[in-house]
Amino acid sequence: MTITKFSDVGLHVGQADAPVKVTSFVNFRCPFCASWHFKANNVLDKYVKAGQVEEIIKFYDKPKETLEIGNHAHHFIDYNDPESEKIVNLLFSSQDEWGNLSKEELTTYFEENFGLKELENHQEATNLIIAEANGNNVKTVPTIFIGDKVYDSQVSPEELVETIEALLAEK
Repeated sequence: MTITKFSDVGLHVGQADAPVKVTSFVNFRCPFCASWHFKANNVLDKYVKAGQVEEIIKFYDKPKETLEIGNHAHHFIDYNDPESEKIVNLLFSSQDEWGNLSKEELTTYFEENFGLKELENHQEATNLIIAEANGNNVKTVPTIFIGDKVYDSQVSPEELVETIEALLAEK
C-alpha cells in the first residue's frame, strides 16, 4: 500500500514536532475503534508526554449504515479545542448509551450530557478526511498508519511499541 501524505486536519494529541506520527481513521460508533482508542491511549501516552509521538485522529464519515450515527457524532468535535481529547474519551466510553439514537436525539443527548454543539463549519474537514481515507485505501475502521506500516484494531500493544521504537531509533 502506498501511503500518501496526510493533511493536518484531525484531532492532534501531542507535539506537532514529534518525530513519530500515529494517524488513525476512526468512527465514533465503531466498537473496534473504541477498543483501539483505549489501547492506543495506554501505549502512546508515555511517548506523547515525552514529545516522541503525535497522535492524529481522523474522524472518518464512513458510508456504512451501522456507522451513520457515528458520522453525525464527528460533527461535534472541535479539532482546535484542547478539551476535545477528553470529550473523545467520553464519547467512545459511552457508545452504548447514544449509539442507537436518531440524529436529533443524539444532538440533544450531546448538548445535555456533554455541553456539545454541532459545529457549523465542519463539512470541509469532513470532506478532506473522506478524500484522504479513499486516497489511502482505508476500507475499515480503525485503520492506523505508523511510518510505512498500516494496522487495524487487532494490532497488539507490543507491535505498537516495537514499531514506534524502531522509528525512534531511525531518527
